Amino acid sequence: MQPQARAMKQSYTYSIAPKQFATAAVINSRTASPRPYRIGSFLGSVLMFGGLGVLAQMGLSGRTVPSLVVLWAVAAAIAGFFAMNVSTLAGYRRAISRSAYLASPRTMDIEPEGLRFTSEDTQSLHRWDRIASARIAHDTVHLSLDSVTFVPIPIAAFESPAEADEFVAMVNARVKEAAVAAGPGLVTAESSLAVTSSDAAPVESPVPAADVPPTRMRQAGSMVVDALRLTFFLRPRDGRPPGSWKAAFLLTVIGVLIPTAFGFILAGLDGEWNGWALASALMHVPLLLLAAIAAALAIGRTSEVPRLFVAGLLIEIVLDVLQYLAFMLTGPSESLYLPMLYGIVGPWMILAVAVFAARQVEPSLRRFGALASCFVILMPLSSAYRDRVLWTEKHDSADTTAARDRVTPATEAVFYKQPGLLTQSLEAIHPGKKGVIDVFFVAFGGYGSQDVFRREVDATTKLMAERFGAEGHSIRLINNRSTLNDLPIASKTSLRAALNRIASVMDKDEDVLVLFMTSHGSEQHRFSLQLWPLNFEEVDPAALRTLLDESGIRNRVVIVSACYSGGFVKPLEDPDTLVVTAAAADKTSFGCSNEAEWTYFGKAYFDDGLRNTRSFTKAFEIAQPLIVEREAKVRAEKSDPQMSVGANIAPRLAALEAQLEGKATPAPKQ
Repeated sequence: MQPQARAMKQSYTYSIAPKQFATAAVINSRTASPRPYRIGSFLGSVLMFGGLGVLAQMGLSGRTVPSLVVLWAVAAAIAGFFAMNVSTLAGYRRAISRSAYLASPRTMDIEPEGLRFTSEDTQSLHRWDRIASARIAHDTVHLSLDSVTFVPIPIAAFESPAEADEFVAMVNARVKEAAVAAGPGLVTAESSLAVTSSDAAPVESPVPAADVPPTRMRQAGSMVVDALRLTFFLRPRDGRPPGSWKAAFLLTVIGVLIPTAFGFILAGLDGEWNGWALASALMHVPLLLLAAIAAALAIGRTSEVPRLFVAGLLIEIVLDVLQYLAFMLTGPSESLYLPMLYGIVGPWMILAVAVFAARQVEPSLRRFGALASCFVILMPLSSAYRDRVLWTEKHDSADTTAARDRVTPATEAVFYKQPGLLTQSLEAIHPGKKGVIDVFFVAFGGYGSQDVFRREVDATTKLMAERFGAEGHSIRLINNRSTLNDLPIASKTSLRAALNRIASVMDKDEDVLVLFMTSHGSEQHRFSLQLWPLNFEEVDPAALRTLLDESGIRNRVVIVSACYSGGFVKPLEDPDTLVVTAAAADKTSFGCSNEAEWTYFGKAYFDDGLRNTRSFTKAFEIAQPLIVEREAKVRAEKSDPQMSVGANIAPRLAALEAQLEGKATPAPKQ
């Protein structure tokens, strides 16, 4: 048997504090403002802070304005913005605090013809056909009589927030019924009918229609609309999107299913589950929950935690879907989660969540607290790499076997096996032939969490053996869990050992070293070495130059594939050195995704370039337009690969090319 629904109270007694009325007045005035004015204010704020942000960037980079001056300007602008809002609110409060009208308690009675408000010296009846709408904003029920006039009713007047929601729903239903009864074009939002006596003749009210609960399909559709509005910085249609722990759990599951479905589309049923990416795929969930808790504490409404949490999850799902759709439009062969989108999805989500949280409270320090909480807690989402490919294709049987038997470098067997693997790999490097230019090759893959670098190391090693005769003269150093039992790791120590071994067996005046380094890179021009939980010494341009000089190797071809790798050019420049980098010193390169076979640069330079020529400089000329074309296809900023050719290395490489092509050309004298 269904429990009988509790009847709504018909009379409420309350009083409203001046501070609460002032807050309600600010919110109402903002809502009543014409849309063009609100849009103009929003765009003006965006332009103001955007301009200051540009100035700040210029100042911090030391290009135009001293950074201290710019920082003071930004701080002053932010302080002025909040001071303006706080002073406006304080003015409302001071003016209203002197009003005797607010001092006395009042009673609200729900009557058939409308809502009757009674205080010590006034009485008014607001008929249903003269009420525009009711809604909840902050801690107040706003009874809107027209686009300007409103009556605030504290939520504290009701026994619970649920009863306040029930009252708002009842009022809006009565208003709608009155509009239908009045006929089209007859309802106006005029001021209410005021009476001076409670003996006014009653007005017949139509019998309310039975409440029809929305279907699940309608609820889902409403949530989709709310998600889109939240993502694009708009208020949800009723200002209060649904929020519950059940909805949060469901949205978390959906958030995992979306990248999984995307993986199925790319890899098909022949793919395999990538459990290693699950933690990364769910990284946003605890951060969004912490941000929701912090923002709710900042605005003083801990009951809003589920609602804020659900809003964040909805925003994440929309951005996920948009990101994957955009990727699919460019084609899976591009192998990157759209570098343009990858750089903005995180900041976009943080800003959208912060805006929604801040809108839950009037402009004040509480709003600033909500904004700051979201930005600080969610900041890792704007910069941390998140491998979310939960279903990947199988590359070959060796890959599959290795993937099923992944281990960590902290495993005891691996820990003790690595020195032996390095010694074994070093001993496999054999001397070259006298009178012949031999190529010695070192492939150095630094970032252990993405398989693309391992694949590039394997593919380039095979290519150098086939095209440049480097078989028996090569060594692979790679950070990847799938190779820990077979190959030495990539570290500064192992690179030094490899260079020293090659120097000991090569003819330094005759032979050529080709060093290929592939990984992520930083704006400080640090080549990333990562294999959790190990900590590596950094390899930057100065450190690499030191290692090369210490080895005594003379003829060098150094190829660095990483973001900002152009920072290696100047420090490595030398008459006996050719330096090729995937990007300029201030540019990023692209293609670093877990499912990719090559990075953009690696594909263009090695697979398209050196596979068709034995000239390292001609390969660069082949690669450049291919990279530009591919980056333009995904609307990514140009990476601008760099090359520096030393005066002495150029004829040495020309002689190597002629030798490999079978042309009789004497090697240049050193």
